[in-house]
Amino acid sequence: MSVSTQTKLLIALTIVGFSASLAEAQYDTNAAKKAQTKMQQQYSRSGSIGGGYRPLSAWTYQQNARSHARALNMYGQNRSDLPVETAREHLLCIKQNLTATKTEITKLGPDVATEAGLTEHIEKLQNLLADCEKSCEMMGKTMKDDRVDEKLMCEHCSVVETKLQAFENEHLSMMKKLGIELPSTKSGHEQHSGQAKP
Repeated sequence: MSVSTQTKLLIALTIVGFSASLAEAQYDTNAAKKAQTKMQQQYSRSGSIGGGYRPLSAWTYQQNARSHARALNMYGQNRSDLPVETAREHLLCIKQNLTATKTEITKLGPDVATEAGLTEHIEKLQNLLADCEKSCEMMGKTMKDDRVDEKLMCEHCSVVETKLQAFENEHLSMMKKLGIELPSTKSGHEQHSGQAKP
């Protein structure tokens, strides 16, 4: 076989391989788009997607956890003798809302996440929640029987607030990918329909 024929054969095989890869990528994109459309329709009917995942509930739980972290942070920054009961009450609310958010995210399920191309978003969300849980454990250690180490507690509160802001951004990005509109705290809690966009 001549060098010219070998070169042509190599080019032809490369083109066939590239075409097959392109067709596979296009199929994956089309399959993800179909899954996303299916989720939009399911959300429009029931307010949930996948295995019962409720985006508005997840958003609300995350916002509640963030509000309690912010309140606890403000208490700690502005008080030199914060009652332990107040700190524990807010910490408990943060933990409960983190658990509820985590439960909602889990309801999407790995099959639905893969099918709709959401796996990367979900992994980021789960990692952010895990970071928040670790900070809550550290925060709990700042609370003794009779006093709170306000400075150290505030450091952990700030981490939780930052991670929950990142969670909100990632969650909104994931919902945007699905064509589902959620409220945004950046817009001053404006009224939103909460409906999927056509």
